[in-house]
Amino acid sequence: INPVFWINSEEAGYTFHDEVSYDDNGAMHLAFNGWGADNWHVQVNFAPLPIGEAGKTYACRFAYSINAEGGDYKIYDGGDITTAKPLLPVEEVVQYGSVTYQGGTLTAANKLTIELGAIAKDTPVEFTLYAIAIAIEDTAHDK
Repeated sequence: INPVFWINSEEAGYTFHDEVSYDDNGAMHLAFNGWGADNWHVQVNFAPLPIGEAGKTYACRFAYSINAEGGDYKIYDGGDITTAKPLLPVEEVVQYGSVTYQGGTLTAANKLTIELGAIAKDTPVEFTLYAIAIAIEDTAHDK
């Protein structure tokens, strides 16, 4: 999945500047002060997700840590494909997110969107994304 990072607001020029860094293992780290605005004002996007085959269910899974409340994640392609799910605010502990979708239903504009804009204003935010994976869900067997 190709990463596309931005602060989605005119005031910030629709881009992250020096707030994004990477560690030796490739984990992406974003540090900024909370905006106290709508979620979509600060986004980390990964696009495009594979559209996949019709009749198959896919899961987009990722590992992250965040230290502040007010973020969510979903799949978006010009309209919400999945219901936004909240990020869990657990500092320095790796959490796991997962979004499922049906193959063949996405458009070329689809992406995994992590929205961090609704975090309380002036809250120091530390968000790290460790890994993202796409897998076909095996619905025929219990795991």
